[in-house]
Amino acid sequence: MESSVNAHMKNPNFNVGVIVPPDGFSKPVLYSDRQASRDFYLLNRDIYEGKQKAKNLNERKTPKSVLIIFGLGGLTAAALLLKKIFKR
Repeated sequence: MESSVNAHMKNPNFNVGVIVPPDGFSKPVLYSDRQASRDFYLLNRDIYEGKQKAKNLNERKTPKSVLIIFGLGGLTAAALLLKKIFKR
């Protein structure tokens, strides 16, 4: 029955009376106001530049091939319409 239990879910053996020291202490990182302001400014500038690039991608002009196709279609429709009008 023990083989079906996940090994990570089992309770570890308790070390009664044995003190296990930590591997290391995490050193707190202190920021000065100048450093925090500079980091915040860089982050804001990076976000603003990214928005500008994304905006330029969305404002692309229509490709010339699409304009040529619509132009040819319009000329063909105009030619057929004029042909029909002059036939009367």
